[in-house]
Amino acid sequence: MRLRSVAPFIACLAALSLTGCDDTGSAGAATAGEAATPSDSSSLDLPAPTDDAPASPTLVTPSDPPTSQVASGTTPGGTLLSYGDPARVQVMTPNGPANLEYTVSRVDMAPSTALGQVAKITIEVRAVDNVAHALTLGFVDWEGVDNNGDATVLGFVEGCENKLPVEKPGSTGTMCVAVSLTGTGTSLSEVHYKAGDYRENPIIWKP
Repeated sequence: MRLRSVAPFIACLAALSLTGCDDTGSAGAATAGEAATPSDSSSLDLPAPTDDAPASPTLVTPSDPPTSQVASGTTPGGTLLSYGDPARVQVMTPNGPANLEYTVSRVDMAPSTALGQVAKITIEVRAVDNVAHALTLGFVDWEGVDNNGDATVLGFVEGCENKLPVEKPGSTGTMCVAVSLTGTGTSLSEVHYKAGDYRENPIIWKP
């Protein structure tokens, strides 16, 4: 009777020894009360960092305003000349652009008027090309700066006309422009040619 009761237990031990199991369960099973440890196969595959990250913002430094562009072969804007020095400029005619030369020869102070002290700017002109009917306006194209640094305004002197004294290539003539001084100015320290492309960067003559 005793052998018959232990026979099942002996058979179980034999089976365990053949399968490699023990009384604590299979080797891959977690023990009761322990948290299961995730295997490597369950880990997340995170994308590798790339070089495509957004570029940091670039600060833009304001640049100086562009200088005016004048026709090739003409005097650049901002050129400083003395009385008697010529400057070559381009003017518009019915037949297209044409070149001529201006030379500020002298400045005379005219008698005062109701507009104040007036200066008479004398300019020698030479036509390089055919400048017949060129679009020029003396009181707009020319300006003075007085001894206080103030810009002049339109003035009137008898004999000063707002038209060119030349037309054909090689012809020469003399013209004058009248300007009124403002404030307490008594003389001109500079004469400016500021027509067209020279509006922001004029040619300058000084005594």
